Amino acid sequence: MTNRFSKNEIKMMAQKMDIEPSEGFFSRMKERCENHSEALACARESEKEVTMNKKLIALVSMVCVLIVLGVVIKSSGLLKHEAEKTDSVDTADTLIATPTYIHVERDRVVYDNTDDLMRNSDVFVLAEVKDVLSTHPTYDGDGRLTYIYTKYKLSVEKVLSGELKTDSIIVSQACGYDEKHGQNVLFSDMKPYTVGSKWLVFLYYDDSKETYWTTGDHTGRYIYKSEYDTFIDNNDLEALLRELKK
Repeated sequence: MTNRFSKNEIKMMAQKMDIEPSEGFFSRMKERCENHSEALACARESEKEVTMNKKLIALVSMVCVLIVLGVVIKSSGLLKHEAEKTDSVDTADTLIATPTYIHVERDRVVYDNTDDLMRNSDVFVLAEVKDVLSTHPTYDGDGRLTYIYTKYKLSVEKVLSGELKTDSIIVSQACGYDEKHGQNVLFSDMKPYTVGSKWLVFLYYDDSKETYWTTGDHTGRYIYKSEYDTFIDNNDLEALLRELKK
């Protein structure tokens, strides 16, 4: 008659060999081990199986971690690439120069309707910014910047109101680079002009500085949109002004 080991005896042997016995372990020991030497052999075999399983689990876990890291790194690279592409695009609704501007509050005249803009303007034109010409800073006795403006060259494509003798005009804006303090300053609520941008703009002429200025600061300038072409081509100023009011 064969004497097989009890479950408690098998468990004690497994604990001595630092093995965590599972139900499968107990079954194999009971079925295969008929004496003490066979029990030890079975325990060692089970220990090897457990060790191999642990190594396999560790290996699989490591592979999964590497795969996840690879996906994250690749995604980060794509996001960075997309961000770089976005930064390089100059959209019509966010026409601001690459540098950050320090905004300085200053009293300015603004208008809440196009009728007032028309009455206080010399011309109303569709024009494209062609070049940045010069910057003119003013400092007080202590060397502090008190004012700055930049002159731009604009090419006029259409005179919608008023008269012009040339299709190339100089328009100034209260902004610019302050070389003394190494900063960009903005004395206006208008974002700085960028070369290549196209605008519908109300202007008045300043004889003292020989330049045009935008009437009503930011309220007198509208980014050009293709849907305005019908009104512009038909010289329908009233319809265009109604469209701008929307």
